[in-house]
Amino acid sequence: MRPKAGKIKLNLSDPVINLITGPALLALPIALILILVLQFDFPVYKASISEFYKRTDEIKRTSYADINSDGINERIETFNYKTNAAAIVYTLSGNLYESYNLKGYWYSNPEYQLADIDRNSISEMYSITITSDDSVFVNQTEFNQRSNDKRSKFVSSISRHNGERDCVIESLGFSDINGDRIPEYIFSISAGFTLQPRAVYAWDLAKDSLYRSPFAGVSIKYNHSIPTYDLDNDGIQELFLHTTSTDNYHSQVAFSDTGSYAFILTKDLNFFIDPVLMAGPSSHTSTYPWITKEDTLILSLAWDRRLNVNFLNTILLDPDGTILDTSSIQANSYTYSFFINDKIHLMYNEDRKNHAGFISEELDFEEKRESDLKLGGSRYLNLDQDPALEIISVDPDKGLFVIFEENFKNVTTCEFPHQILSFKDVSLVSTDGSGARIHIQSDQYSYYIEYIKSKFTYLRFPFYFALYGAIYLVLYFLQRIFLFRNRRRKLTEERMLNLQLQSAMNQLNPHFTFNALNTIGDSVLEGRSEEAYEYFTKLAALIRISMTNAFQLDKTLEEELSFVHQYLEIEKLRFKEKLQFTIELDPSINKALKIPKMLLHIFVENAMKHGIFHKDEGGNIEIKLKKEKRWISIEIIDDGIGREAAGSLGTMKGKGLQILDNYLRLYRKSHGAEISYTMEDRNPGAKYPGTLVCIKIYDS
Repeated sequence: MRPKAGKIKLNLSDPVINLITGPALLALPIALILILVLQFDFPVYKASISEFYKRTDEIKRTSYADINSDGINERIETFNYKTNAAAIVYTLSGNLYESYNLKGYWYSNPEYQLADIDRNSISEMYSITITSDDSVFVNQTEFNQRSNDKRSKFVSSISRHNGERDCVIESLGFSDINGDRIPEYIFSISAGFTLQPRAVYAWDLAKDSLYRSPFAGVSIKYNHSIPTYDLDNDGIQELFLHTTSTDNYHSQVAFSDTGSYAFILTKDLNFFIDPVLMAGPSSHTSTYPWITKEDTLILSLAWDRRLNVNFLNTILLDPDGTILDTSSIQANSYTYSFFINDKIHLMYNEDRKNHAGFISEELDFEEKRESDLKLGGSRYLNLDQDPALEIISVDPDKGLFVIFEENFKNVTTCEFPHQILSFKDVSLVSTDGSGARIHIQSDQYSYYIEYIKSKFTYLRFPFYFALYGAIYLVLYFLQRIFLFRNRRRKLTEERMLNLQLQSAMNQLNPHFTFNALNTIGDSVLEGRSEEAYEYFTKLAALIRISMTNAFQLDKTLEEELSFVHQYLEIEKLRFKEKLQFTIELDPSINKALKIPKMLLHIFVENAMKHGIFHKDEGGNIEIKLKKEKRWISIEIIDDGIGREAAGSLGTMKGKGLQILDNYLRLYRKSHGAEISYTMEDRNPGAKYPGTLVCIKIYDS
């Protein structure tokens, strides 16, 4: 019967239609999987050195900051002038803004922080200096052109070792540790071989008084910022600090440097809990608040760097200091960790690779990026005026300056013209919506780096379309070749091929494919990249086998069993514990025996789709192959809902079995092979009667 006038009827089984729609439909999921799993990285920014110069011994540190809140950063030069520390501020155009001399001089790298504590829109410099008589002073300098306000306060005297000053001074930042809503300036003084002063200090500017933490033999180090959190809800933010063990002295003191500790200070710099030992000699420990939906706990990252003990421990404690759980990561070096948006970011080097990611709720390392970079010290700044920060690091082996986003994506690199091991200072010179200008200071050189948006980032969508087009063309020409070969076959083989193609569509039907893709997508979105990759690999292998054998009429028994095994593995990944399966093969069976393609798979798929899927509990599928004289007996057994229940649900229509019956009839006519099968309920009357399929294949 002809179609009615005015209507167009498309026969999707027509080879010409399939030649167009088949590759188009199959190319889309393949392209999506490649994009999701491989995560093609298009450079959003590019970085290049615009200028550099060799530093003089006079200038110890150069940094940039917006001193007067006008949106334009000033340049701050700090150096020692005769017996005094000096600070000179220049405008961005190079004009003198202000200059100061401080009491004492800078010891090693100038330690200072900038903040507008008095809220007059002009920043003050809070710094630490040392005088010739080994006295340490904390200083406040008001960068106000209309005044020359300076304040200094004696902190402590330091000791000497072998005639040399033995101290490490760290400027830590600001926090309100006494509840007066005015931040105090926090800093620490540690030592290498001597015991004093080894403490954390806070300068109360309102009262012009100092708080000091209890003595602890361990050294307190600056770790990019001070994580703070009110653990006991008393209105005071606790300070979570970084400790390092040098094992330089051997006196019996509290919390000695023979180990590193979980170190938390609370109101007036008292211990929140007594420091808890996390690792032994030559170790580092960083401690952070661990915020969950149910509670707030404490998490320490302890890196033990002793010979043959290179690992990073993640140690969970309750607010009383009791250890609740631990896990370990093998790491050659503990590179960098920081706490932002209630998340602990971590980078470490292992096997000449840099691994970057987060600490998961299960205390595992959730990797987001792996590269052949070997990164050293890091900083973070906001370079593009969005809410996320950028992480700035250096690979001294490759001589690369590296920038990537807070989520460890969009990696940008820039090659240095000189050997650089680390940097003393990283600061933002200027920024706008299109990029930033960054100042990097190493031991010998200063560099200015332009960080701007790359034009290549806009090529990602054309690339995606090109990827889809390339996959489509490959599939199109493959299918065209197969169709050309197919037209040359006999009429009977052509009918058999059409039935086989229908069965192949049943075998790897769209519901199965898209369910698998949805599961992969969920795994990627939830950060389970390894699970997504495993699922994708198995699905890709199954698709590859289907395409490779799409126009073959038969397979070896071994190939069919392998295909069925991979299909069940994918279903097991999807349904987790709901599916168990076994395959038992008599060793005497000839695995090279040719059998009709998908002979076993169609019964296994029926057992899964019509039997196991509708159970409220887990199910099992058993495949047993036995040798019986000149026959091979194959039993496919499931404990599903049974044929009668499946029929009442309307799920078992028998279309696949009808195709199989026709196919076996034609295959028998073409090849003379004797194959038969029976189906019956295993346990009639039971809640889950299951189904037993018995296939008999004549093996001459």
